[in-house]
Amino acid sequence: MSRRFLIFVDETLEHITQGAAVRAVPGITCASISVTTRDGKIQTLAPTDELAEVADELQY
Repeated sequence: MSRRFLIFVDETLEHITQGAAVRAVPGITCASISVTTRDGKIQTLAPTDELAEVADELQY
């Protein structure tokens, strides 16, 4: 996988959390995307701020 592709994916995920979640849903102040790897590890991607990361850590 090329580095260029990874940058595109990161930017896309940030647009999703910033634009689609925080701006589009009333009352939402932060957001993130969680993914589960094949080995079962859950990762937080594109958090809008530290609160989103802390919330995810509490969930996992």
